[in-house]
Amino acid sequence: MTLRQREITGAIAIMVIVSFYLHLTTQIDLAFSSELETIAGPRAYPRIILVIMGALCVLLLIQSWFAQPKETSEETGEKSLVSVVLAILMLCIFASAFEPVGYIFTVPPLVFAAALLNRARNWKSAALTALISTACLLIIFRYGLNIVLPEGLLGIDWIF
Repeated sequence: MTLRQREITGAIAIMVIVSFYLHLTTQIDLAFSSELETIAGPRAYPRIILVIMGALCVLLLIQSWFAQPKETSEETGEKSLVSVVLAILMLCIFASAFEPVGYIFTVPPLVFAAALLNRARNWKSAALTALISTACLLIIFRYGLNIVLPEGLLGIDWIF
């Protein structure tokens, strides 16, 4: 199977999954307040994420459809398998360390390692990506959504 066929198949499969979960969001019980359905409520956040995922799948589908067909080599397949295994291991370590160590000390190494696994140009760009994305996510979750993140070792959950 060519890379193009894999991308098209993957995009279609994820779009089916997104459609199923969008349907499931209609089943969220709003009996405790009818005013929640206006703009924000228990359905809003999952739907926003699912719509973004669906839009990215559509973009992947369009890009895959119009891209020149490419064949994958055995070496590329082996490297991608190692990358997937390392990413899963990295996520397991992150999930186990997130609460006791805290947001500030677990997210930057995760993003740094993910950038390197996704073939960042050099370690400086990976480090810059890790720092900027960690700060942006902290601002979004802590100040935008008012979600308290794990403070961890030093009791830090703020940047300002």
